[in-house]
Amino acid sequence: MRETDRLLDDAGIVHAGTGAHRAAARAVRYLDTARGRIGLVAAASSFTPSSRAMPPLGEALGRPGINPLRTKRYILVTPDQMRVLRSIRDAQPKGSLPPPIEPEKPTDLKLFEVRYRVSDHFGSEYEMDPVDLHEILKTIRQGKKNSDLLIASIHAHERGNWSTEPADFLRVLAHAAIDHGVDIFIGHGLHRLRGIEIYKGKPIFCSLGNFFFQLDLEEPTMWEGFKTDPAATTDAEFGERRRQRMFKEDVYYQSLIAVSQFAKEHVSEIRLYSVYLGANCNSDRGIPHAASPEMARTILERVQRLSQVYGTAVEIKGQIGIIRASPNN
Repeated sequence: MRETDRLLDDAGIVHAGTGAHRAAARAVRYLDTARGRIGLVAAASSFTPSSRAMPPLGEALGRPGINPLRTKRYILVTPDQMRVLRSIRDAQPKGSLPPPIEPEKPTDLKLFEVRYRVSDHFGSEYEMDPVDLHEILKTIRQGKKNSDLLIASIHAHERGNWSTEPADFLRVLAHAAIDHGVDIFIGHGLHRLRGIEIYKGKPIFCSLGNFFFQLDLEEPTMWEGFKTDPAATTDAEFGERRRQRMFKEDVYYQSLIAVSQFAKEHVSEIRLYSVYLGANCNSDRGIPHAASPEMARTILERVQRLSQVYGTAVEIKGQIGIIRASPNN
């Protein structure tokens, strides 16, 4: 992380979301331009536990890492299903399960590291950590005071690559971020397109897909999970095996560049330019190219369909998608 930050600094690229401790990772970073100052706040809800930046405590130094937004995922089950789960929990031999850290609600249950909640329908929902949410929104208010255009970005895989719909908390977060001063909200990390929403005249890009996705050039570190012998397999062969298992579908190689035009404080028009990452060619797979007319139509029709659920109309003109918005959207 530190080496990546150093390389970005040397290249003059403004970046946010990482730091030597949590306050630094939370902080807004700024880019001054001829038309005004742009602020950037970045966070992540999908991360390994050791990646989370920590604040200092007593004489202990803060831990370097990313700006975290911790979440709790609950699987929604019926009352009958919850009774069965409780009976399984109660039947475990003494000492099989760790004691609860916090009191258990009548509607909730944690069993084998999975949280369950009683509901009238099956599915899942997330709860954001209140401390993380409070501090992130506080940073956003600070950033808006010092910038002309404020962007919030979050790395979020929640609900999985299979889902075209974001997890419930992401939309709540996006709306709260805009209410506190964000002008553009961007979700990323997911490897496929999701819909576009306009909230109070501000765009929410749930996911614009991949921009670079060069799996074939990675040095693999997950051999065991794929039951592959590294002594008998080249890195490229492993990469192809992983791609065939996880990222074979063409949707993972279709993306967009969004250009937002603002009139005063609200977006007036968004132009969408289709990008294709060459899924069928080994030499340039994962490298962005302007999509062909046929592929551009496929990509734009997909985002058009996915955006309808948010009441966003995407007009397709040739190879460009156009969203026209007003402060009332």
